[in-house]
Amino acid sequence: MSTSPNLQLPFLDANQNQKHVTHNAALSILDALVNCNVVSTVLTSPPTGPGDGQCWIVGAGATGAWAGKDLQLAAWQDGAWSFFVPKTGFTAFSDDRAALLAWTGATWAPAVPATGGASSAATSFVQALIFG
Repeated sequence: MSTSPNLQLPFLDANQNQKHVTHNAALSILDALVNCNVVSTVLTSPPTGPGDGQCWIVGAGATGAWAGKDLQLAAWQDGAWSFFVPKTGFTAFSDDRAALLAWTGATWAPAVPATGGASSAATSFVQALIFG
């Protein structure tokens, strides 16, 4: 099955059976990544009792089910963890930092620095939205 280049959304095949399964998988990815809100950016092991749809940015040095997923987005969906490798410009609002974060390609940084100006990652993201 082929996927979209940016969000890895699964495409429907013309002769595919059970198209709803593929469609629902794509909706789950969108649900996790669009207007992303993360509970925390520092946890290194999965929380106990996560709520369906809750997301985290996996902390460095992760263990357990999160091992090897440092700095990825972890979403609890349908009773299992889904992980998403961020691309430059991805944004997420962090509850624990009370800040909008942007993926720079190497780390999650404040999208709006303390000086009040937009970071280059946030500026690039907004320019891409406006100008394509």
